[in-house]
Amino acid sequence: MFLYFCKMEKELAEILKVVNSLYLKYGIKRVTMHDIAIELGMSKKTLYQYFENKEALVYKVLFNEMKSIFDSIGELKNQNLNVIDEAFERNKIISNAIRKSSPALNYDLKRYFPKIYKKLSEYKTEKTYSSIVANINKGVEQGLFRDDLNVDIIAKIHICRIENLADNDSVDFSEYSPNQVFNEVFIYHNRGICSGKGLKLLEKKLQEIKKEQKND
Repeated sequence: MFLYFCKMEKELAEILKVVNSLYLKYGIKRVTMHDIAIELGMSKKTLYQYFENKEALVYKVLFNEMKSIFDSIGELKNQNLNVIDEAFERNKIISNAIRKSSPALNYDLKRYFPKIYKKLSEYKTEKTYSSIVANINKGVEQGLFRDDLNVDIIAKIHICRIENLADNDSVDFSEYSPNQVFNEVFIYHNRGICSGKGLKLLEKKLQEIKKEQKND
């Protein structure tokens, strides 16, 4: 039984990986269960043993990807980093996720699977809020963030800022890559919450990154 369970888990992980790559390449709408079964080399009957319908598959694939990102962010707390270095490592994880994202996938999700879009958005907001609050509190304890911050308000402002970048028709960012815009927001946010001591560390880190980029 244990070996059978392990086999099922391994096969499920492979299905999610393959389907995610298809969604990123073609969008969700165009990829049928038939297409997925062919790509995986299995029958649709076998595929439906894992997922009762396409909606269940879409949710599982995208939730799995999102959870993986937040799990990676959560693991940073075990690396004993100061909050500035931790913020930059978190930024790398998010920037990588942005690079891998697909406008077609996001469009299809919002238009054709609004319930899943809403559920995933709520999960992302909840996890992002918790992560920001934990990060700020840690920074205050380390003396690297200001101790006069209203943590709840700052966290919510930052979430609104990020979300509006992804869905804003008022301002045109088309001449910049999503990562360029996100990195500027990241620096803007951290400069605003750093203490004097934290600001020195932040500026030192930014200078180190600039030198690394020049040498590449």
